[in-house]
Amino acid sequence: MRPQSQCLESFFKSHPVQPKEDGENLPFSNVRRVFYRSQDDINRVWLSYCHSSKAMFCTVCLAYSKASESNAFTDGMNDWKHVHQRIEEHESSKHHCRSVEAHIMSSNDKD
Repeated sequence: MRPQSQCLESFFKSHPVQPKEDGENLPFSNVRRVFYRSQDDINRVWLSYCHSSKAMFCTVCLAYSKASESNAFTDGMNDWKHVHQRIEEHESSKHHCRSVEAHIMSSNDKD
């Protein structure tokens, strides 16, 4: 669910939601490979998993994109057959890059 702009601070205190290494009954295997970028082993801190909807969400896009800019990671990505491809596509999308920039600018304003 998209947070209200005045609630972003509390939203980011509880997000991202990422499962533990053991998998916790997930619809995909190899938790580490999904939540970590394999090339440089960096945690995808933008990626959240919702157990109730069994879908993945981009916390940064949920927080900073316009409601009219919906995509699989704001609506709930559940294409488990192509999960790695969908994540890589989203990471390099203009939509995601704009949201990351907005998040960084917002974070810098608070410092």
